[in-house]
Amino acid sequence: MTQHLTIRHFKPINVPASLSKLHGPAAGTVSLPHHLVWAPGTNEYDLGDLGAAAVVYQAVLTEGTTAEICKYLNADRLIQLWPRLSLDRFIIDAWESRFPELKGRGWAPPLVTISNETLLASH
Repeated sequence: MTQHLTIRHFKPINVPASLSKLHGPAAGTVSLPHHLVWAPGTNEYDLGDLGAAAVVYQAVLTEGTTAEICKYLNADRLIQLWPRLSLDRFIIDAWESRFPELKGRGWAPPLVTISNETLLASH
């Protein structure tokens, strides 16, 4: 059996020593640097919007250094958003193995759902 290696097998996963180190804002607007979110525009996100907050948390958890994770993420908001985040299994395992309060929270349905009727109508 051939195993295919991808970047996720070599890219480090940054996890702080404690959730108490996450001092980022829980609400308001956050502006992320382009190396965290590769999108045109200002990269400003309203953390009060569930979808925008998920984008911020997914980007920072995936691309951020430990210092950036501590700067942009908030522990309480992370716990709230955790079941809704779309993350690589390597990241999930790293964070849940370090922080038992995240493990076992179950995974919520995606933020956007598409019915079978919509899928059938689109084909």
